[in-house]
Amino acid sequence: MWRLVLVLLLSLGVIGCASLSKESCLEGDWYAIGLQDGSNGHKAERRFDHQAACIKHGVSAQVQDAEYLRGREAGLEEYCTPENAYKVGLRVEYHYNVCPQELKAEFNKAWREGRREARIRCLADYHLELIHYRMHHYRMHRYHLSPLISSDCY
Repeated sequence: MWRLVLVLLLSLGVIGCASLSKESCLEGDWYAIGLQDGSNGHKAERRFDHQAACIKHGVSAQVQDAEYLRGREAGLEEYCTPENAYKVGLRVEYHYNVCPQELKAEFNKAWREGRREARIRCLADYHLELIHYRMHHYRMHRYHLSPLISSDCY
């Protein structure tokens, strides 16, 4: 019984990790798939993951490299903007150095600014939580000692 449950869970995990749905494989719009991958900052090698996913779905899809790469390049134009780079850095996501050479410097600068802001926010949250903890600890300590200490100490 346990083996059956384990096999089912593992099979669901494998299907859940596919880079493409069966419908996308059947549709075969490789420009749109490349566009989406580029917009999300994926490397060009991801097309091989898509081909493997289609095979797992039982669809014999041949990746149309030219269409996929054309779509991915268009998607990278959206991804490689300084505004997006800042957001990627702020979400503490890694970028895979996929931007064209002419956009790399601006992208990397904005990404570093986003990462810096994320660190600052993280440290601020940590310090606020520490202050909250110390105030709570102080109140609890004061509450338990209040009968022993006169009220004019506060």
